[in-house]
Formats: sequence, C-alpha cells, structure tokens
Amino acid sequence: MLNNRILIFLLFVGGLLYWIYLAQNQQGFFGESLNAGGNNNNLIGQKAPDFTVYDEKGTPLKLSDLKGKVVLLHFWATWCPPCASEFPTLNQFVSHYIGPDFVFAPVSLDENKDDVAAFRKQVKFDLPIYFDPEEGAVADKYGTYRLPETYLINKKGIVVYKMIGPQDWSKPIWQQKIKEVL
Repeated sequence: MLNNRILIFLLFVGGLLYWIYLAQNQQGFFGESLNAGGNNNNLIGQKAPDFTVYDEKGTPLKLSDLKGKVVLLHFWATWCPPCASEFPTLNQFVSHYIGPDFVFAPVSLDENKDDVAAFRKQVKFDLPIYFDPEEGAVADKYGTYRLPETYLINKKGIVVYKMIGPQDWSKPIWQQKIKEVL
C-alpha cells in the first residue's frame, strides 16, 4: 500500500515537472518571453500574414493598408480570465501610443458581439475592437491557439515580437519594445 502511494506521488511529481518544462518552452507562460518558443514562432522576423478584420460598425482594418505603421495585434476573448486581467494595463498602455505611427488591433474571438460590448463598458475601453468575419481564420494564420496572444509588427510589416499569455503592460519593458520599432 505504501509503495503504491509512493509510486503515485512520484508519477504525479514527474508529470508536474514535465508539464512545467513544456510550459516554460511555450512563450509567456511564466512571465515575459519575447522572440522565442510557441507555436508558429517562425513568424518572428517574417512578413506578417495579411488579414482583414472589422470593427463593431463594420469598418474594415486591413494589415496591408497599415504599412509604415507599427501594429500591436492582440487576440483575446471576454470568456478568457487572463485576457480580462490584463486589459486595464493594456488599455492604459496603448492609449499612450495610439497615433499616426501606431495602431492597436484587438481582435476578439468572441462569437457574441453583445458580450464584447458589455465587456467594453466594464473595462471602460473606448478604442475600436475588431472581429474576424471568418470566426478564427486570422488567429489560425498566426498559429494562435492560446489567449491572450499579442504580436508586435514593425513599420515594414515584419513580426518582431510574439507574447503569449497575460502581460503586465505597465512594465517598462513594453515601452522599450514599442520605442524600438517606432
């Protein structure tokens, strides 16, 4: 009986260590992890896949029309607790940079736009929120399967950073990364 408990405990610890190893090799799980790991990391240093998304009013935003601007592409959803937890600092962060040279493109993966409207009011977010008309096709192009996930695209349309998981956007590292590409 004692040997079975020890065996179960060792299997549990081994599984936990393996899970931690896998998680650390996926970007952003235990903190800021830039420029490495994760699914589709071959996008780093590559031309960002073009896409068209639409805001709540139906106004299109097409990446290829944004050449010459820095784009922060952010995949999120209202049903994602980590997404909600980072929104206050993200909202404050992007508000400082929005302008002629910087575009924030938060793409909601929600199916219900009413949920997004309620979330917008709750977090007091007044910038456009975009939707993928093909319900996830844009996220698929980027290899996004975990939320939140954010890409920084430079003025030449090249993906320079990929962040997976919630970030504390109030940290100076993010200001530094944006200034590097502006």
